[in-house]
Amino acid sequence: MEKAFTFFLFTLFLLMASSVMTQTNITTDQLALLSLKSQIISDLFHFLDESWSPATSVCHWVGVTCGSRHQRVKSLNLSNMALTGWIPREFANLSFLVSLDMGSNNFHGNLPREMARLRWLKFLDLSVNNFSGKVLSWFGFLHLRHRNLVKVITSCSKLDFKALVLEYIPNGSLDKYLYSHNYFLDIRQRLSIMLDVACALEYLHHGWSSPVIRCDVKPSNVLLDEDMVSHLSDFGISKLLGEDESDFYTKTLATLGYIAPEYGLDGLVSTNCDVYSYGVLLL
Repeated sequence: MEKAFTFFLFTLFLLMASSVMTQTNITTDQLALLSLKSQIISDLFHFLDESWSPATSVCHWVGVTCGSRHQRVKSLNLSNMALTGWIPREFANLSFLVSLDMGSNNFHGNLPREMARLRWLKFLDLSVNNFSGKVLSWFGFLHLRHRNLVKVITSCSKLDFKALVLEYIPNGSLDKYLYSHNYFLDIRQRLSIMLDVACALEYLHHGWSSPVIRCDVKPSNVLLDEDMVSHLSDFGISKLLGEDESDFYTKTLATLGYIAPEYGLDGLVSTNCDVYSYGVLLL
């Protein structure tokens, strides 16, 4: 009886500790986002003014997605909200952040160096803003490493110049070899290219805790190195699936002829869309 009572108290203690820890984590994320809100000097459509309130759970705020297990902020999508402001240092306390999309706003200034602590961050979109200085090389698809993906060496973002420095692939695109009379691929090379692209997609779909959808698999996005090893390139419209998500809606369309029907008709993308495009590529 005494052992059963002790076990009961121990279990109760663990539940209380877990609850306190979750509440502390949510408070940490809430404070980080409220710090960001305080640096917004223009919220034209009042997205944050009306939603981001300490009175409600941070997981219910506009643009915020929390993980189902730990209830920490996992994704933040503030794209196309006409926001103007800066990113504060406290923003780096969103330690479980996997996806960050702040594209098509008017954020400016340097990115805080503290954001290097966002070690789980796998997708980043800061396009169409006015950031200055260097984009930290720890971010987004800069983390992707596979022999069949084009390597991102570094990046730069200034007011008048934005660029990614990519690995040089000397033999150009597969497109050139398929549709030119001056180049030829034998059966061994064709099979090798098929396997290389399949390995790259397998890595994107299953090599991360959150699958990456390539969205535009086609010959011009497959580059061949000096050994005729294939490398997938150009991740400009790629999407990152959130936890427990199997599909995603988007208004960004891929290339006609390679796009899956559900993607072209409804904007619904999933890993199946990449498989469909891969099948067209094989043909």
